[in-house]
Amino acid sequence: MRQGKCGWARRHKWRYLDGTLPAPQKRQVEAHLQGCLLCRTEFTLAQDTLNALAAGKPLTPEQQRVLQRPKSWLTPSRAA
Repeated sequence: MRQGKCGWARRHKWRYLDGTLPAPQKRQVEAHLQGCLLCRTEFTLAQDTLNALAAGKPLTPEQQRVLQRPKSWLTPSRAA
C-alpha cells in the first residue's frame, strides 16, 4: 500500500508545494510525509529547487533533475 500512497503524494507534489492543493488533500500529503522518509526527502529537494529558482540562484544538477519529467510517465499508450 505504501507505493500507492507514495505515487499519490508524488502526483500532487507541485500543487502541494505551490499551495494550490485543497486542504483535505494537503492534510493527506502531510500525513504521508510524516511517515515516509523517501517522499519527505523528495519533497524537500523539490522545495529547495523552487526556493533556488525564486532567488535566481543557479541550480545544482540534482535540482535540475527534479524539474525534469520522469521517464516513467512515458507508457506505451502515451508513446503511440
